[in-house]
Amino acid sequence: MDNQYEPPHSDVENASVANAAGISNAMIEAMRGTKPWVLLIGIVLIISSVFMVIATVGMIIATTIGMGVNGPETAPFIGVAIMYGVFSIIYIMMGVYLFKYSSAIGRLLYSGSIANMEDALHSQRKFWKMAGIITAIMLILMVLGFVAAMAIPFLSMGS
Repeated sequence: MDNQYEPPHSDVENASVANAAGISNAMIEAMRGTKPWVLLIGIVLIISSVFMVIATVGMIIATTIGMGVNGPETAPFIGVAIMYGVFSIIYIMMGVYLFKYSSAIGRLLYSGSIANMEDALHSQRKFWKMAGIITAIMLILMVLGFVAAMAIPFLSMGS
């Protein structure tokens, strides 16, 4: 028989986070191990995008000044500045997805609920979808660049 005067106690270290929805301790631990790395990459993406925005503004200013001094040959740098601007927007979006993923992991670690697991996986899906789209676009651009690099010398030899 238990001592009725003994204070209540709980064996929290052995408590299982698994619930009826099927979130196991191994899943929770995998998410716990992922969270700091997701947060680190999200922070790096945001910081990189800030530097890219600064570089974009610097290039636009330098090109504008250079057009007055050197003429139109500095105009291609506007294209580079636009490219930096587009990449900075992509980096910001990817960083935000990773921040949302990290936050959802934190909520999952706190509650162990299936809704928070679904939020985490949804944010992760958005990140990888964007990464996949960007990878596909880059592969297409690389193939087009390769074809152009091979075709331009042949086309210029005919003229």
